[in-house]
Amino acid sequence: MLDEGVSMDSDLDNDAGRRSNRVDNAGRLRFEDLATDALRYWEPRRWIYNAVLLAVVVIHFVVDWQTARVLIAPESLLQLFVFAVLANIVYCAAYAIDVFVQFSELRSRWARWRWLVLVLGIAFGSVIAHFIMTGMIQGATR
Repeated sequence: MLDEGVSMDSDLDNDAGRRSNRVDNAGRLRFEDLATDALRYWEPRRWIYNAVLLAVVVIHFVVDWQTARVLIAPESLLQLFVFAVLANIVYCAAYAIDVFVQFSELRSRWARWRWLVLVLGIAFGSVIAHFIMTGMIQGATR
C-alpha cells in the first residue's frame, strides 16, 4: 500500500534509478534493467507507429472512397482490427533486437542508433499496410 502523497509513478522511477546501477557477477547490467530500458524507449513511440499505419489506411479510404466504402462493414472492420493487433505484435520484435544489442558490447553506441530500427519498422509496417489495404479494396470490387 502506498503512503498518501506518494505516487506509484515516482516509486517506479526511483526504483528504476536504483536498479539501473545493478550488475551481475560478470559486471553486466541485468536482463530486468535492459528490459525496463527497452520498454521506456519503445512504448512511448508505439503511438507514432500506429498513427503512421492508421494514416496509410485512411489515405487508402480517401483515395479509393468509391470502392473502399464497401469495406465499412462488420466483417471488414474486424479484419482491420485483427491486422492492427498483428501490427502491434510485430512492433514487439523491436524488443528482441533492442535487448539483444544491449547485451552486447555495442550497448553504449546503441542509444544513438536504435531510432533507425523504429524508422525501418514504421516503413516496413507502412508498406505491409499499403499492400493489405490494396488487396482489401481490390477484393471489394470483385
